[in-house]
Amino acid sequence: MSYLDGKTIIITGASSGIGAATALALAGHHANLILAARRMDKLQQVAGQCKAAGAREVIPLLCDVAKRADIDRAVQTAVEKFARFDVMIANAGYGF
Repeated sequence: MSYLDGKTIIITGASSGIGAATALALAGHHANLILAARRMDKLQQVAGQCKAAGAREVIPLLCDVAKRADIDRAVQTAVEKFARFDVMIANAGYGF
């Protein structure tokens, strides 16, 4: 049993790169994941991979971190579904 087993984790920028890799790593520890990003098609692919890798539950969520309402919705989703969240990984970014 992992110390992350059953913990709820929100990850922004989860549709690719470091965010997706982090999500997959945490999935193997049986965490509940809320995956937030702007590209729902890629986010759903990562969500499927996380589920296959062992995540307890995975919720893909359309989210632009430049919009406060989107961040509030991610937090609200965690609280409504899991009564809390344990970790938030603010990974979203833009490369040039």
